[in-house]
Amino acid sequence: MLSSMVTRRQVHETLPVRLRAKDSLAGAPLVRIALLDIDPAQLAAYRAAVSEEIDDSIRLEPGVLSISAPALKDQPHQLRFFEIYADAAACRRHLDSAHFRKCVDITRPMIASRRLLETTPLFLSLRPR
Repeated sequence: MLSSMVTRRQVHETLPVRLRAKDSLAGAPLVRIALLDIDPAQLAAYRAAVSEEIDDSIRLEPGVLSISAPALKDQPHQLRFFEIYADAAACRRHLDSAHFRKCVDITRPMIASRRLLETTPLFLSLRPR
């Protein structure tokens, strides 16, 4: 019965580029997914800039609960960002932060394409540390 309910499913192997999270999730978080295609010639520079930005976001912003950025295993220039914010206001503060704006300015010319997906979180959990 379950197989008849699934209309389209894609499974991709990924390689972790950067994974960071806080110790707990809020009650009603906002979750965003971004699909990015990076210029392969600039991938190393992109990864360095994003790695710094993710570290800063987790360290400096209480409302940024988790940011993960795996790359497709066979296409390492295609990244999938999975971001969890405490709420919409925390997401807005993140987008307005100096470290995020700096990263956007540095990486904009490296991005071949970008697609943002708004989601409704159904099941989210973190293993207690």
